[in-house]
Amino acid sequence: MALFVGLTGGIASGKSTVARLLSARNIPVIDTDLISRELVEPGQPCLNELCQHFGPEILNEDGHLNRKTLREKIFTDSSARAVLETILHPQIRRIAKERAEQSATQAPYVLVVVPLLADPKVQPHYQWLDYVVGVRATPAIQKARLLERPGIDPPLADQMISAQSSDRERDAIVNEWIVNTGDLTTLARQVDQCHHKLLMLTAERTSSE
Repeated sequence: MALFVGLTGGIASGKSTVARLLSARNIPVIDTDLISRELVEPGQPCLNELCQHFGPEILNEDGHLNRKTLREKIFTDSSARAVLETILHPQIRRIAKERAEQSATQAPYVLVVVPLLADPKVQPHYQWLDYVVGVRATPAIQKARLLERPGIDPPLADQMISAQSSDRERDAIVNEWIVNTGDLTTLARQVDQCHHKLLMLTAERTSSE
């Protein structure tokens, strides 16, 4: 039976790059951030709920979500962030598990990207994960990467980093860390090592069944 492997880490730590490298090795990747984007497409019930709470100003003229406006609301107001999570997270969890189970027959393990996995309100809902890989970088590197993204200034970058769990808090749930503070070659080498370890874990589970 395939392993369900969680991938987590702070914002701009390099989770997407790690997921992309593993996807290139034919590992199915279920990304909860991508699921959340699907849920707020025009016409989706979750987008309608967000508009009812936050107002029509969170929409662009074409009816799509204005992510910058919503991001500014939730990173400066914890109660607003809680409302967003109440609307989106149950649907994200349901879809993520369904897709992981569907992909489990296609590969030795399935990667499930959950940025907020260490959050005490989130982690209990992902007890079905067998193993957790964390990606870490220094706060200075995270901030520098965030500032390269459009619409993010230094104060917002600081808020986005501080709003999440720390790597020390993630230690409680992470089985293995990938350190993304160097170049892509160094990162790819770590990902390759992690991939082979996960293949071994899958083989051990299969042989014991």
